[in-house]
Amino acid sequence: MGYQVVSLAERPELLQPALELHAVGWPEFMQHDPAAPEYEARLADELAGFQVLLLDEKGELAAAGVSIPFAWDGTPDGLPAGWDAVVAQGLHDLDQGRPPTALAGLSVTVARTGSAAASAPRCCRRSGRPRPAPASPGWSCPCGRRPRASTR
Repeated sequence: MGYQVVSLAERPELLQPALELHAVGWPEFMQHDPAAPEYEARLADELAGFQVLLLDEKGELAAAGVSIPFAWDGTPDGLPAGWDAVVAQGLHDLDQGRPPTALAGLSVTVARTGSAAASAPRCCRRSGRPRPAPASPGWSCPCGRRPRASTR
């Protein structure tokens, strides 16, 4: 059995392991961002189909991707000013019933141990265009550009 990509909507029992992965995968100062707790529950509950989990050969959580759909007019000036702004806009759009037209990738956290850590660079090179979470309605990058790997 190889790697498997699932959404949090498909595997809600993996919420706690995903939160734990994020807790150890991000620097301490990121754990105290005032916006994060406000949005975390809604992303996991109402937008679980957009939260992507990578399971390794053993079925264990190897990586977690967090994203949010939002309404974008397609112009550079129409883009939110940062991660907290895009999350606020995406949730506001959801509350207002505004259909999303774009998907913002907020983070990808790869486990530091196991086969996922060794294969992360290869997985990133293979990713190409952003693909939908298995439970999402066909999302892709609106600009069609290949995403760049993070330098952190």
